[in-house]
Amino acid sequence: MLANTEAIILGYINYSESSIILRAYTKDFGYKSFIIRGIRTKKKKKITLGQLQPLTILDIEFNNSKNNNLSYLKSIKIIETF
Repeated sequence: MLANTEAIILGYINYSESSIILRAYTKDFGYKSFIIRGIRTKKKKKITLGQLQPLTILDIEFNNSKNNNLSYLKSIKIIETF
């Protein structure tokens, strides 16, 4: 099920050579963790590490599943940066 909400980025952890686990506090779902695969490669992607700095407020769209703790981000839109 796709969900759309605002989120504040708390930070991220490097997961593998090219992936990260993003920690964020969302307006509708509380504290959530997201996995973003391939973000640290040199190929152009929709989402970059520069957009995921701590305390950035984003509008995110993600797959929300009740069974998994990690969700996959579909798209992000920056609302405000600090």
